[in-house]
Amino acid sequence: MKPYRVPRRINDPLIVFFVTLDQFIPIFIALILGYTFKAAVEATLFAFMYFKVTNYFITNHPRGYVEHALWYSGLMPLKLGSKAADPLKREFIK
Repeated sequence: MKPYRVPRRINDPLIVFFVTLDQFIPIFIALILGYTFKAAVEATLFAFMYFKVTNYFITNHPRGYVEHALWYSGLMPLKLGSKAADPLKREFIK
């Protein structure tokens, strides 16, 4: 029988150890690469800083805030899909 994880809230992310899965994967990869290339101290500092920055944005801002701020400042282009027209296109009807 498989154990069932009961979320605390609706859309609650999966918790691995004491962090969410979105935070755990980059931290884990940084630590593995740091130990592999003998840069464990630097990798540990990077992982700690990544955890602090992501935790700040998760607790103080809504989801998607960073993407919106980058898009608003012009650093990230709009992800065009089938619903959005190309803004650089001049003629829409031929």
